[in-house]
Order: sequence, then C-alpha cells, then structure tokens
Amino acid sequence: MEYRIKDIFFRLLKRYGIILDQMVLSGGNFLLVIALARLWGVSRFGHFALAWMAVLFALSLHQAFVTQPMFTLLGKQSEGDRKAWLGVLLWLHLPVGVILVAVGGIIGLLGRWGMLSQVWVYIGVTTAVFTPVYLLQEFLRKAAFAERQIIRPLLADVCCFVLLVIGLGILWWAGALGLVAVFGVWSAAILMSLVWMCPIAERFVQACGPLSGVRRCSRRVLSAHYAFSKWLVGKALLQWLSGNAFIIAAASVLGPAAAGAVRIAQNILGLTHVLFLALESIIPLRASYHLHRNGLNAFLHYMHAQAVRYGGLTLIILAGLALWARPIVSLLYGHGAAAWAWVVQGYCGLYVLVFATLMAQFVIRTFEHTRPIFWGYAASATFSLFAATLMVQWWQMPGVLAGLILSQFIPLAIYLLAIRKKIRSLRPDVAPADTSLARVGVHVEGSRA
Repeated sequence: MEYRIKDIFFRLLKRYGIILDQMVLSGGNFLLVIALARLWGVSRFGHFALAWMAVLFALSLHQAFVTQPMFTLLGKQSEGDRKAWLGVLLWLHLPVGVILVAVGGIIGLLGRWGMLSQVWVYIGVTTAVFTPVYLLQEFLRKAAFAERQIIRPLLADVCCFVLLVIGLGILWWAGALGLVAVFGVWSAAILMSLVWMCPIAERFVQACGPLSGVRRCSRRVLSAHYAFSKWLVGKALLQWLSGNAFIIAAASVLGPAAAGAVRIAQNILGLTHVLFLALESIIPLRASYHLHRNGLNAFLHYMHAQAVRYGGLTLIILAGLALWARPIVSLLYGHGAAAWAWVVQGYCGLYVLVFATLMAQFVIRTFEHTRPIFWGYAASATFSLFAATLMVQWWQMPGVLAGLILSQFIPLAIYLLAIRKKIRSLRPDVAPADTSLARVGVHVEGSRA
C-alpha cells in the first residue's frame, strides 16, 4: 500500500511538476518583491527594479537564442545527439558569463568613477555577479524539462528559495540588507541549489566528449540556433524596448521611485499572468484544431466564445484590483506605498488591452501568418523610443501610463488589420460586419511579462 501511494505521488509529480515548479518560481518572486518593497520603501526599491530590468534584458535574449529554439530543434535529434546538443549549449554559458562579467564590471567602474549615475553601479554589479548564474539556472531547468527530468529542477528551485529566505533574513538581522548584498546572496543561493542539477549537467558534458568534440559540435549547434532565432532575437529586443522605454524614461526624469511604483503595479497584476499562461497552453492548440478540422467559421466562433469567457474573468479580476487597489497596496507594501495605488488602477486599464492583444496573437499564430507580430513590436518600440521622454516630461507619471497604453494599442491595431485582411482572403464574400472585433475573437463584451 505504501509503495502504491509513493508510486502515485511520483506519477503526479512528474505530470504536474512543471506547473508546480512555475508556481514556486512565481510565488517566490512575488513574495520577494513584497518583502523588499516593504523593507526598502518605494524609492530605494526603484533601484532594484531598474537593476532587474537589466536581468530581464539578458533573459529575453537568452530565451530567444537558446531556450526557445532548443525545444524545437531537440525534437529532431537522436537520444545521444540530444544530450550532446545540450552539452554544447551548456558550454556556451562559459563565454557568455565572461562577457557579462566584463560588461558589468566596466559599467560598475564607470559608475564608481562618477562617469555614470549611482544606479549604473547597481546595474553593473547585477550584470556581472547575478545575471550569469541566473541564466545558467534558467538553462539547466529548461534542459532538464526537455529531458523529462522534473523532480531535480523542482527540488533545486525549492532549495534556492529556502536558502534565499535564510540569507535575506540574516542580512536583515545584521542591518546589511543592501541591493548588492541581496543579489550576492541570491547568486550564492542559486549556485548552492544547482548541486541538485549536477548529475544532469554531467551527462550533458560527457555526451560532448573532450573539448575537441565540443568544438566540432558547436558549429552545427550554433548555426542551427542562429538560423532559427535571428528573427526571435530581433523580436525580443523590440519587445523589451516597447515594454520598458517608458519605465526607463520615468526613472530618468522622475527618479527611481517611479520605476519602483511601476514594478509594484506589475507585481500585483502578475495574478493575471497565471491566467494568461494557462490560456497559452489551452487556446492555440484547440484553435488550430477547429480551423483545420472544422473550418474558418468554427474557428472564429471558438475564438469569440473564448474571448467572452476568459475576457469576462479577466475583467472581474481587473475590476477587483482596481476597486481595492489602495487597501491591497497598503496591505502588501505598507502605508508608504499607498500613494501609488492609482498606478495599479492605470495598469488594470492597460491589461484590458494586454488581454485583447494576446487573443489577437492567438488568431494570427493559428493562421500561421506571424509577420504582423514582428511589425507590431517594431511599431510599438519605435513609438516608445521617440515618445517616452517627451511624454514623461510633459505629463509626469500619467504620461508613463498613457504611453504604455498607447504602446500596447499600436500593435493591437496592426494585428486587427492583419486579421481582417486574412479573413477576407480566406472568405472573399465575407461582409464587413463579420470581420468585426467580436467575430475574430479579440473583443470582450463589456470589456505586457
């Protein structure tokens, strides 16, 4: 009986372990942001938010060049080649880490010498000390999932979170809870937790053989990743710029507190990301089935039904967060942060467009016509780059929110025009009314990461 219970437990863990691991990561980051914002205050927390943007920049490029192509390209390899392929990608993190240390060191030194502001010192230290180990952790987790190894990355992430809590508790007790110390402790927690991942990493390295074998394999692996990801890297850069240009401008013009307030709002609205991630796993697959098996009308009907169903749920969540923004911010981040509750309310309006954009992307991807997604990000990034500083200077923090809303509306408009054109090409006799927002599944009746 005991053996059967244990067997059932491990079956469930292997089946739902990836979801559980994501809950550990998301929950841990959510609690970390709350703790640091309460202990530091919004202004000092803003420096953390700006340093974290540098980490997200490196992560977006890492995902575009390494992890996203990896899952597709590994499916074409034999069992032995898969491990050798992952071994090459693991070795790739060594020169990447050296580059990050060098770049971060230069930025940090320029800040220390007074040639850049103090916040660049934090960005430089974060880039040099934290980002290399964070990217290594991200890769090993995704590589383990690709090899259907679920338990070890889950244990590693739980271990990392526990060690981080202990380390931050010691820093707080000693009165040394500075930004550099936080990232240092976090880096140490990641490195110690990666002990769980050593057997998996060792298998990857052994599959590559000696360094001469790594050099032979690396040309094939890197050329395949480059061919796959050259557009993804461009999209990642544009997406990062369109989403962060106004936040950078706010920090430059209004000070770090503005970036801290935006990060607080993003953390609270992270509740909707759980729903959006679930939709990513549900809607595209079923939408593709309806289009290719049941035809265009069935596909449009399905997308309309999903937009109404999940759009209504999103609206309920956003309405609740907007109505009780002030008590929620006070409860989570302290009374000193309550003055920024209106930023959370602005973000609730922004996320209505985020949901509509997500649904439009589902439609475009199902049509296998993804070029408008690239051009949407390009247009949004161009607008953000040229308008961010001016809008913040003219309208202060409301200008930040207005700019973020406009930068989300621009790609949405491009997607809708592309969807309308695609539907007319598939059904030339369609009436204009049938290509309305509601018919393509991106309108919500009654109603970015």
